[in-house]
Amino acid sequence: LVQWRNDERAKKRILRDAKLLASLKEPNIMSVLDCGLDGTVPYLVQELLEGETLEQYLDAKGQLELDEALSIGLQVAQGVAKAHEAGILHGNVKPATVFCTTTGYVKLLDFGLAKGPVFDTATATSNVVEIPDYKAPETLKRGNITQASDIYCLGCLLYVMVTGKYPQQMKIGKRAPSVASSSKGKVLPKLAQLIDKMVAVSPAKRPAKAREVVKVLQDCGPKRASGTTPLP
Repeated sequence: LVQWRNDERAKKRILRDAKLLASLKEPNIMSVLDCGLDGTVPYLVQELLEGETLEQYLDAKGQLELDEALSIGLQVAQGVAKAHEAGILHGNVKPATVFCTTTGYVKLLDFGLAKGPVFDTATATSNVVEIPDYKAPETLKRGNITQASDIYCLGCLLYVMVTGKYPQQMKIGKRAPSVASSSKGKVLPKLAQLIDKMVAVSPAKRPAKAREVVKVLQDCGPKRASGTTPLP
């Protein structure tokens, strides 16, 4: 992480959050094995994963079967919930930062560590220029990253997996068509209502905690929720 060698504040926050991540021992978060300073340059050592990103998987497969979408979504939600409970925000949940391993486990990558301190324990402002996809409306407008914005991004991920669509409205921070209409009623009503709530334009209308999302996804009954069955 040589780009942060002269930023003392950034280095402290990178190492602080890396140590927090290392302490989580969460199977749905890429493990941080070691971190520190090499002279003035901060470094991270992370686990080696085999498989592909969800972005690559979706590009190859397109819309997923509901059971598979639930399995992946639940594992991502479990990772987000565990991080939030430890005071860590992700700030960039999207298919490119979700990794589907050959063992069937799904892991969240890139908590902003490699790009610099784009999150804090309560709120943050990103200084990273990104394509405005999978971003909450408040992030697009003001750069704010909160638990609510992470939940919005997770909702976008679920929306795309169960409908096979990424509405233009969502890309510009507007209200997306309901999941029920986009999926022609093929998605469980309880799941459709959850996703619609997660991608609400107003943060106050979204689920308050990622753990609430986990519970509803568990209630929807994905058969591979434990992540022990390899993805096709």
